[in-house]
Amino acid sequence: AGFERAAPARVILHWWFAELGAQLVHAAAVALNGEAVLLAGRSGSGKSTSSLACMAAGFEFLGDDYCLVTLDPVPGVHGLFGSAKLSFHHLRERLPELAPAIANAAELGEASDDKAVLFPGDHMPGRIGTSRPVKAIVIPRVSENRVSSIRPVSGMHALKALAPSSLLQMPGLKQHALSQLAQLARTIPSYELALGRELDSVP
Repeated sequence: AGFERAAPARVILHWWFAELGAQLVHAAAVALNGEAVLLAGRSGSGKSTSSLACMAAGFEFLGDDYCLVTLDPVPGVHGLFGSAKLSFHHLRERLPELAPAIANAAELGEASDDKAVLFPGDHMPGRIGTSRPVKAIVIPRVSENRVSSIRPVSGMHALKALAPSSLLQMPGLKQHALSQLAQLARTIPSYELALGRELDSVP
């Protein structure tokens, strides 16, 4: 029930927006100074941690698990649900300032490692974004380094990070979705973000 609350009517919206030329993607997005990056990767890659760490540092938060992408007239990303999901244990240890935004706290035990569902805008309303031009695709990867680092990667690398989970979680219209994602990956630069242990280095 908590996950449905985090992304209500997701499949219906996927079909509807496809008719309008937009694509629902399994990705997070944050923005700074009016420009956004899309955080892509499979579950557990660090998208949620990265997006929430950026929000805590003053970035705009557009979404955690699902965002909407458009290509015309320029690539853009649009927030839909204003929600995030993160391991309760991880959240308490790494981002305790966001604990007041947990919507399903009553369902989580003290030692739980289940996912906490957050609505960050309830806690930091000034940091929720709606629509921004997207300037890059960033692929988080958990590393053992102390500080985070970033390096450019190919558009094909970005497509491999974006497409599998997006296609799996959005039933039907797979050819249309793949075409949209491939065009996005060709249009904007892509980077891999090696996430360091020091969370302050992520933003």
